[in-house]
Amino acid sequence: MTKRKMLKFICLCMCAVMATGSMFACSSSNTPTRETNTINIRAYKGGYGTAHLSALIEKFNKVYEDEGYKAVLLSPSTTMQGSVAQKEMASKNDWADVYYTSNISLSMLVENKDFGTLVKNLEEEVLQKPAIDFEGNEESRTIDSKLNLKEYEELSTYNGDHYGLNGGISLGGLIVNTEKLSRYGLEIPKTTNEMINCFDTIYQGNSLQDGSAVTNQYPITCLGNANGYHSHFYNAWVAQYEGGEWWDSFWSLEDKEGNYLSENGYALFESDGLREAMIELYRVYDAAYLATGSLQNTLATAHEKIMNSSYGAVFMADGDWAYNEIIVDNKDKINNLMFINIPVISALGTKLFGEGTTYNFNAEKCEEILSWVIGKADDGATSAQIVSLASSEKEWTLAEKDVVEIMQARGVYNGRSLGTAGNWFVSNKTENADICYLFLRMAASEDNARLMADKAHMFSVYTENYDLMGESDYWKSFARILSNPYANGVWTVTTGLRSKVVSLNNVILPASGYIFHNEILSEAKTAYTLGTTIKGSDEVYSTAADERLAKDIALVNSSWQKWMTDAGVVSNG
Repeated sequence: MTKRKMLKFICLCMCAVMATGSMFACSSSNTPTRETNTINIRAYKGGYGTAHLSALIEKFNKVYEDEGYKAVLLSPSTTMQGSVAQKEMASKNDWADVYYTSNISLSMLVENKDFGTLVKNLEEEVLQKPAIDFEGNEESRTIDSKLNLKEYEELSTYNGDHYGLNGGISLGGLIVNTEKLSRYGLEIPKTTNEMINCFDTIYQGNSLQDGSAVTNQYPITCLGNANGYHSHFYNAWVAQYEGGEWWDSFWSLEDKEGNYLSENGYALFESDGLREAMIELYRVYDAAYLATGSLQNTLATAHEKIMNSSYGAVFMADGDWAYNEIIVDNKDKINNLMFINIPVISALGTKLFGEGTTYNFNAEKCEEILSWVIGKADDGATSAQIVSLASSEKEWTLAEKDVVEIMQARGVYNGRSLGTAGNWFVSNKTENADICYLFLRMAASEDNARLMADKAHMFSVYTENYDLMGESDYWKSFARILSNPYANGVWTVTTGLRSKVVSLNNVILPASGYIFHNEILSEAKTAYTLGTTIKGSDEVYSTAADERLAKDIALVNSSWQKWMTDAGVVSNG
C-alpha cells in the first residue's frame, strides 16, 4: 500500500509557529483587519518558536510594498488548532484569510456537512506554480515538484487535490547529552540492546563513573503528562521489525490494493512486531532507569534534567523542536546536546539470523551482525558492498535481501504525528485569495527554507539542502537521518476508516493504550531488585507486554464487527 493511499485523511498534530516581531508582520490584536489588499494570518503557537513566521511576513510585505499588499499576523494562540480553528473558519465574522494550524480533519475542511468547503483548493494557484523568493522572483521549479518527502503531500491532499500547503519536517527521536554519556566511556547506541547496555551502565556505574544512586544521573527522563513522545520508540520499532508495507496496512486497515481488511483485519494485532516493540518499551522505561521526578515533569523540568550537568538524565524521547525549547536557558551547554534516530530493534537481528533461519545463529551473533551492518550502512556503504565486506572482514555469508531489510529498518524515523510543523490553509471566504496564494508560494521557497533553518531550527519539506542547519553535530544528525537513501517516516495517524465515522486511531487505540503508553510508566515495572543494582531476568518485560497485548487483542476481536459496521465498511446484514 502506498503512503498516498494511506494518508488521504489525517489528523495533523503540530508544535510550531508564529509570533510578533516586526512592524510589517505583527498585530497585537486577535481581531482581523479588513483593510484593502491586506491578508490576516491566524496561527497556533508552539514549540518551534515564532520568529521564522514574523520574518517571512516581513519579507513578503517588503517585496509587495509597491503593490500595496500586506500580511498581518494576528496574536498567535495555543488553542488555534483542531476544532477551534475549524470553528473560526466556519464563523461569519471572526475569521482570518490564512491559517497555519494542525490537528484538523482535512475532510471536515473540504466536505463539512454543515458549512460546505471551508478552504481553497490550492492545486492550480499554488502547487502547480513556482515558488517565489525573497526578491520577488519565481524559482525554476513548480512547488509540487519540489516537495521532497512525498509522504508529506498526503497531509494536504484530499481526493487528489491540494487544499493545504505543507510546513516543515518534524522528527521525533531521542535527544542525548553527549557530555554526560562520555563520562561513562559510552558510544551512541545503534541497536536497542546497545541502548539498554548504556542504560545499565549509567544506572549501575562502571570504572569511570559511579552509578545513579551516587551521581543522581539516570539513564532516561520523560515528559510526565499524557503525550505521544513515547510513541517515538514504539512506532519506529514496529515499522523496523514488520516493514513499511505491514505498517501501512496496520494503520489503514487496507491491503496493498486499497481494500479494507473488514473480515480479519484484527489479526494484524497478533503481530510479532507489536509484541517485540512493547517488550522494548517496557525495557526502556524500567522504573529503575527513570530520573527522579520524571512522571511529574513538564517540558521545562524534563529538559532541565537532560541539560543539568550535576543531576538528571542522559536520554529523553523528544524531537527536533526541543532545540528551541532548550536553548533559551542553556546557550552555554547546547553543544552537549545531540539528536539521534531511534536505535534499531535488536529482535530484528534474531528474526533475520536466529534459530529457525537458514543462518541459525545464537542471539549474541545476531546482535553482532545487526550492529555491524548498521555501522557500515551509517558509513555510507551500499547493500552489495556490505555483503562483500561481511565476507572479507568477518567471514559471514549474508544474503543481500537481509542486509537491505536492516538498512530499511535503519531508515525508519518517527514523524511527530506527521505534521508537527503544520499546514497552511486559505479560507474559502477570503476576498484576497490572489494575495494569499502569493504568500504561500513564498512560504515554499528556498529562501524561506533557509529562514526556517535559521529562525526555527526546522527543515522545510521544499528543500533537499539539509546542511542549511549548520555544522554542529546536533544539526548534522538530522541531515544524516533525512539523507539516508532508505529514509521512511512513520506516523501515528487517523487513516483506515478515514472518510467514515470510526477510525483505528480514535476508537481502538485510546482504549488499548497504543498511542500514549503512559500506563507503562505508571506500572513501574522493573527487572532490578528494589534499591539495588542487581538485575534479574528480562521476563518481567515480556510478561507485562504479553498481558497488555492480550487485553488489546481481546478488545479488538470482540468489537471488530461493530466497528466495521459503524464505520460503514460492512453492512448491518
